[in-house]
Formats: sequence, structure tokens, C-alpha cells
Amino acid sequence: HERYKVFVHVLDSRGNLVAQRDSEPQSGAAPTTSWLTGEVIIDSHQIENLAPGEYSISIGMYHAIGGARLVVAETRADHLRLQKFSLP
Repeated sequence: HERYKVFVHVLDSRGNLVAQRDSEPQSGAAPTTSWLTGEVIIDSHQIENLAPGEYSISIGMYHAIGGARLVVAETRADHLRLQKFSLP
């Protein structure tokens, strides 16, 4: 088993990184080395102090030591882009 960290990137409407949070799953309480096959891990990341505007979120995982990102098999991308959202 390898140790990986989760990244959450918040991008503005132009694709610029405006906020991020990186940590092991569940703030270190559920390291990937402890995961069991088929286990579901719920992992929350809070991002604060965003100005009003349009944003998207990009998430993924990377090797805790080397930094290499995991690749999503279906898309061959090293991240997932989630739905856009707006803050009033």
C-alpha cells in the first residue's frame, strides 16, 4: 500500500487557482495505507473566504512522498473537474 494525499483546487471562471486544500484522507485519520478493497471513505474539505463569483472544483490524489498524481482510468486525466458553482 502507498500513502496518497487528496487535493482540492478551487478555480475561478478563468481557470486560475484561487484556493486549495491538500491532506491525507480525513485529515490523516484514514490514510490510504489503511484502506480495504471496496471500502468507501468519506472525506470532507472546507474552503473558506471565497469572494463572490463563479468557480469550479478540481480534485485528485497524489503520492505523499514523490508527488506523482494518480490517473483516472476512464479519462486518463490526473484530476476530476466537478460541476461549476456560484457564490453571491
